[in-house]
Amino acid sequence: MRQQIQRSATERDKLGKKLAYNPGDGTPSLETMPNSQPIAPVPPHFRPPIPVRYPEVSRETLQVNENEQTSNQGNVTRNAPLTITSDDIQPANQRPVRMPEIRIRADQVPQGRQSRPTQSRPQPSSSGENLGTAVRQRFKRDKEPLRSTKLRIIVQDVQDGPGLYGIQVQVRCKGINAHVAGTTNRDGVFLCELPVRVHSGLTYDVDITWPRDLGGEVERKSVTLNVDRTEFKLPFFRRLS
Repeated sequence: MRQQIQRSATERDKLGKKLAYNPGDGTPSLETMPNSQPIAPVPPHFRPPIPVRYPEVSRETLQVNENEQTSNQGNVTRNAPLTITSDDIQPANQRPVRMPEIRIRADQVPQGRQSRPTQSRPQPSSSGENLGTAVRQRFKRDKEPLRSTKLRIIVQDVQDGPGLYGIQVQVRCKGINAHVAGTTNRDGVFLCELPVRVHSGLTYDVDITWPRDLGGEVERKSVTLNVDRTEFKLPFFRRLS
């Protein structure tokens, strides 16, 4: 160990020259190596010593014959340009015929039949006295202020699926002889505005009547509304999937 540590710089240089590569030791270069047929790489049994993108390998896969004769092709002939006219798109015998305008006179409309505007969203109806008025009269003695919030009832056949149209919905509050009723729109939604107490909230019962082809049963859910949110959602669905 002392001999290895105490070597001078000259001695270390001499040892480095002994370990260095000597090009004259008989190792052939790529230019002096004999030509041989390329070996087809068949992984995983054979791995080429160098990547195939090197010129030494790629030049063996492509061969160019200088004496190869190419066939002389004639010049390309051009025909007349294509033109499309209006007759080609729509012939004269197939053009639409414009009919005279349709006019309906007042004497042609039967008496007793008047067109009514369709409503995209059914309006809620109440039975007996109005539900909002009844709730305010019931809880005004508690001296707790009331605010209005919205309840969106969503009726679907499958959870997160398309809505059911024309489902009967009824909203009640326990202890109050009034309710809000209506049917869902084409998106399966019934929207109503209900009063709630500011501090303690208010619980409402929601009943929906399923059609006869879905059982004809009445399903009830209860939801407690408060003033922390301006709108609550209550989903109903017949089956999970």
